[in-house]
Amino acid sequence: MNEDGTKVLLNDVANGGLRTYSSELRAPFEITSITRDAAGEVTLVWNSSPGLEYALDYTTALDLEWAELDDSLPSQGSSTEKVINAVTANSLSESGRLFFRIRKP
Repeated sequence: MNEDGTKVLLNDVANGGLRTYSSELRAPFEITSITRDAAGEVTLVWNSSPGLEYALDYTTALDLEWAELDDSLPSQGSSTEKVINAVTANSLSESGRLFFRIRKP
């Protein structure tokens, strides 16, 4: 492992001998934080990859279909944040329960 977080493999006999491969070690693609403040705004934070776009879906119950909230959220680097304003968050669910998922469109 190099100091810059890349992994290097030097011997690849099956593919013709000595070669150097490197790849960045990235955090798993997952939501790392969901918070709701006193005003009702919901903030989601997830591990992301630079240069990608993401889509945000929601549902009010896990046995229901997912609905798309936004399909063009650009990555903000290795971590991306989306704030859902209180009016939108409150209008999505009368029960007060919301489930979110982030996906790569």
